[in-house]
Amino acid sequence: MVIFESSSGSEVIIASCCQLRFWWHEDRWRHEIVSTGQAESVPRVASVEATTDPEGHTRIVSPTYQQIHLDQDKDKGIVRAFLVGQAGPHHFSAAFLVEERPHGAVIDVDVADRCLSPVEYLAATYKVEPTTGAWASRDHATDDPDSAADPVVANRPEIVLTCENPHTQLIFEADAPARYATEEAGHGAVRIQALAQPRAADQTHRFRYRWRWVNDSRPALWDRTA
Repeated sequence: MVIFESSSGSEVIIASCCQLRFWWHEDRWRHEIVSTGQAESVPRVASVEATTDPEGHTRIVSPTYQQIHLDQDKDKGIVRAFLVGQAGPHHFSAAFLVEERPHGAVIDVDVADRCLSPVEYLAATYKVEPTTGAWASRDHATDDPDSAADPVVANRPEIVLTCENPHTQLIFEADAPARYATEEAGHGAVRIQALAQPRAADQTHRFRYRWRWVNDSRPALWDRTA
């Protein structure tokens, strides 16, 4: 079961193989994802929150959140974090859902940006610490043990992080029409983004993405060169 712990300026959602940590820094809630237990060799993932043009606010690297509320559904064994915030003309809201699955855990994020001004670029950006593994992209998750239970998974484009741990994969997905992008961030780190596709006619822009931990009990099938 997923649980959470609260303290002054900190909220932590705890699953079997990861923790989603929120902390108050200066004027906003930042967050990071730390893998634990069997997945502890998976590198730390930290949010990057900034605007690329603070004057015009047309390009958003990551949403800004100033308020947070956590809710636990004990019957379903899940925890949700609801966040809202504002930056210039942008009014952000997001729901982070953390749940256990038979073969791992998932953090599912649904983001909305309500803005009357034009939005040219909207993303959620993360920096992944250096790893001895490698990134690989694939269009189908046919080897994911959860795919049979969730057929939608098989049709999502995704990024797979191959790490030293032969039993866990960290997977990042962005639901269409959003897409993902990656680039090197120096010293072995990687920057990964979920990129929304804002339309000029819309005043509310939404996109959805998730992090998934997949525990593979078949280490012989692990691909270290993916």
